[in-house]
Amino acid sequence: MLAASTRRRKAPVVDSPPMSPSQPAPRRNAEATRARILAAAREAFAELGYAEVGLREIAARAGTSAPLVLRYFGSKAALFEAALASALRVEAVTALPRASFGEALAAQLLSAAPDADPVAMVALASGNAEASAIAARLVRERMLAPLAAWLGPPAAERRAARILMLGMGFRLFTRQFPLHGEGPPPADQVAWFATTIQALVEGRAE
Repeated sequence: MLAASTRRRKAPVVDSPPMSPSQPAPRRNAEATRARILAAAREAFAELGYAEVGLREIAARAGTSAPLVLRYFGSKAALFEAALASALRVEAVTALPRASFGEALAAQLLSAAPDADPVAMVALASGNAEASAIAARLVRERMLAPLAAWLGPPAAERRAARILMLGMGFRLFTRQFPLHGEGPPPADQVAWFATTIQALVEGRAE
């Protein structure tokens, strides 16, 4: 028995495979889960509004649980802030050609997918004071300030604010709450919007 035991102890040991290739997996999974939660939150907040959607619904859309959503983001307000921050992309606006900015912005606002719409997220946050304050701050920081810097003088911030107000209103009342009814908005309304925006970009209107 001792000899057998000794033989077993002396049997060759197979080295375990290195752990490093598998180590990034948990991080990748965590990043994928976080991205899934953010996508579900953007969609839900844009569709239902901050006050009407709960963490359980967002978790269900993301295929996870409400406690896990809280683990990642801490609170519903923090999740809203992260979701809106990820949806506000000023570079998509400032990348438009300056010479035809008005027409390009009109086309962009009319063609953008209605889900995960940051304009709807901002508008539908107005029923909650905390969410409304978050939305106002993020729009100032992530849209107004960089757009004003892109525009340049004169009165860059005032022009940027008017472009944002007109753009958000155009998006809301052509896609979210279409005043014109079914179908695309009238061509003269689109032309008016594009002309007005272009004048602001070129500094011909303040």
